[in-house]
Parts: sequence; structure tokens; C-alpha cells
Amino acid sequence: MPSTSSISSLGDRMRGLRLSAMAEHWERQEAALDERAFAERMAELLGAQEAHRAGTVLHKGARQAQSFVSSARWKDLVFKPGRGLSPSAVEALKSWQWLKQKRHLLLTGDTGRGKTWLASAVANEALMAGYKVRCFEVGAFLQQFYEEEQGGRIFRFISDLTRADLVVLDRWAHHPLDAHGVARLEELILKRDGKASFVVCSSRPVVDWENWLGGGPVARGIVDRLVSRANAIELKGASLRGEAPSS
Repeated sequence: MPSTSSISSLGDRMRGLRLSAMAEHWERQEAALDERAFAERMAELLGAQEAHRAGTVLHKGARQAQSFVSSARWKDLVFKPGRGLSPSAVEALKSWQWLKQKRHLLLTGDTGRGKTWLASAVANEALMAGYKVRCFEVGAFLQQFYEEEQGGRIFRFISDLTRADLVVLDRWAHHPLDAHGVARLEELILKRDGKASFVVCSSRPVVDWENWLGGGPVARGIVDRLVSRANAIELKGASLRGEAPSS
């Protein structure tokens, strides 16, 4: 049986290798005089470290992404008849092929149908899978764009968004836009066109988007760049307000 000093030394060496969760669980095993086979104990240690690392990645990524609902996950989805969300559609999202192919995801439907929750689940799971994600309500994005312009930081802001694998835009077509807002959305979409993916959540149908963007060639171009490379899900049924978010 290892001495107390050797246990402490090995634990310190694990921590030096940034295996803190593994070290903590190993010390617990030794303190409890764990007599299980080496392979079984090692599997537990590796599982503890993997869970710790996954949680750290998600926490850091969620802070950077500003995910709308940090608790949303695939496993909590509930499929109700008539809702417009099928297990096969979610399996297609889980494969990440659409993200690898630089396609977009358009989530539409009346308010309260779970668009923001589903977008958050996509964002959180993408973070867990190692993708770089940024999330904004459209109004907050436009406000931050303005502030970064005024502060002389706009190049860094746009560069960061261009490098993101996925940008989520919630409350699309929710508030009126002026010409400056249209121009800023156009710049974001042009910079990322064909290079990375969007998730767009809107309570208004796609056919209304051009009018919201002011009509004309610029509006048509923005909508076409989103729609031509998109998977679309229209969420239907009764409002989910007051129910569990995953319902």
C-alpha cells in the first residue's frame, strides 16, 4: 500500500499535468482502501477527468457565447405530435454535418414555441463538441456593433465573429430596423457567407424578412444567402410558456 507521502506526491504530479479531477478521485480511492482491479479504478479516474474537462469547456464557451439558456441539452428534448420537431430532424442536427458544410438553421414559429430553447441546445451542444459559438439577440448585436465602432474595436469584433463556427441570432425580424441596422447585418452575413453557419430564430415567416430588411437588392441578398444554404424547422402547436422548457 502506498504511503501517505507517495499518495500526495502522485496527486501533485497529476495536478501538475492539469489532471486535477483525476488526482482528487485517485486520492479518494486510496483513502478508502479501494481494492477494485486497476483497470476499473483507472476507468473511473479517466471518466472523472473527462467529465471535469467537458464541464470546463462548456462553462468557458458559454460565457463567451452568452448562450440564452445554459441548461438546454439534446437529452431534454420532448417530441410532441404536431409540434413540427421530429427525432430525425434532431438526429440530423446532432451529426453536425450541416455545420461542417457551412449550412444554416432557420427556426421559425409563433412566440412561445421553443425556438430560443432549441437554439440554445444547439449552441450548448456545439460548444461541447468543440465548436466556437457566439449568441446574440439581434438588438443586442446591433447595439454592440455600434459600441465597438465608437470604441475603435470594430475590426476585432467582426474578426471574432468571422472565426466563430456558429453564430446564433435570436429575435430576428422582431424589432424595426433602420438603414444602419440593415447595413450591419449585411456586413456580418457577407463576412461569414460560405465560411460558417448561422442559427436564426424568428417569430415571423421567411417571406416577411425582406420587408423587415427594407426591401430592395440588399434585403433580397441577405435573405437569399441565409435561405439558399439552410435547413428550416417551423415549430408549431400550442405555446409552451409555463411548461418545462424542453416540452
